[in-house]
Amino acid sequence: MKKSKKPVLQIFSFAILLALTIASYLLPDSVKKVLELGYSSFTIGSYQLTLLQIVQTILMIVLLFWAVGLFIGLVERYLNTRSSFRASTRLLIIRFLQITLYFVSFLIIFSNLGIDLTALAIFSGTIGIGLGFGLQKIASNFISGIILSSEDAIKEGDL
Repeated sequence: MKKSKKPVLQIFSFAILLALTIASYLLPDSVKKVLELGYSSFTIGSYQLTLLQIVQTILMIVLLFWAVGLFIGLVERYLNTRSSFRASTRLLIIRFLQITLYFVSFLIIFSNLGIDLTALAIFSGTIGIGLGFGLQKIASNFISGIILSSEDAIKEGDL
């Protein structure tokens, strides 16, 4: 991980971005009406996307991804200072956190856009069942690999 040369500037930039995101939700009704007028909206199928939603979503994407990156960096620094964790265990924890936090970020972004997540849940459940039946051997090997990397069975440099 790169060492930041200007942490104060990063914190200040993050605070400004957070303030802009919060301010976009607390706009007066007159400003919201202007940003949500018919000429400033896009229609995708039966879904209407306003300029205000686009601005809020862009701010939220930048803010969430930046926050996830900062959090992962802090966790990585913390785990690197802990000698009780092996390198493979540290990497496993960091990757799991990254995947989980980015997935939650996408769910928050979709929810902010007003996209119904129940259809996504049904679709992903169906795909999961299909993949579960079709890829049982690969999934078992993947889980076995995670178990092997979390135990002391294989160390770096064994191969």
